[in-house]
Amino acid sequence: MGYEAELLSQINRNCKEFPPYAPLSDYNVFHTLGISAKEVIMCRFLADLLNPEGQHGCGISFLKSFMHDVLNEYSMSDILLARTEVATEYVLDHERRIDIVIQNSRFFIPIEVKIYAAEQEGQCYDYYQYAKNSRLVYLTRFGNVPSEYSRRKKSGTDILPIDRIQCISWAKDICGWLNKLTAQLAEPRMEFIKNAVKNFEEHLLKHLKNL
Repeated sequence: MGYEAELLSQINRNCKEFPPYAPLSDYNVFHTLGISAKEVIMCRFLADLLNPEGQHGCGISFLKSFMHDVLNEYSMSDILLARTEVATEYVLDHERRIDIVIQNSRFFIPIEVKIYAAEQEGQCYDYYQYAKNSRLVYLTRFGNVPSEYSRRKKSGTDILPIDRIQCISWAKDICGWLNKLTAQLAEPRMEFIKNAVKNFEEHLLKHLKNL
């Protein structure tokens, strides 16, 4: 056996003695940071995906697919989508902040996000008053409907009807949408954002299964 062959054989024997390690592709930054129960951080990542000027660099693609596939809203043109702003913790007053807002010249879409936070009195009622050409979007783990406590006006008897609220879930709607996004991100230059989206989806699914 030649020197090169003997060297390769020795390397192979040594490698077999190394402890096994998970491949780098198994690394999930969301699992490492433990953010799945932190609504503010979850909202920031989701909002950045929706933002046409977000760090992902994909323009209106994510927002457009979200509007179509999750909210069933098809009336926004590409020009209007490009002029859409996405904000987190949108301030109404010293007591109220909407988790995510999607807005442009024609629409104001308030999205209230619930993971573990309790409902607040009149919260959904108040948020809906700002909606423009939209229902209030209520995002929870499993698509729960807000209670009358949240839908009733503070110090009043008016109640926001259920049909003015669009209930969506992290488990089905958001995870399904994220899964579709990863399938669309085929270009090599999109590998980083694809892995981030995939990590986000995987961690959501794992977290929801453990509840």
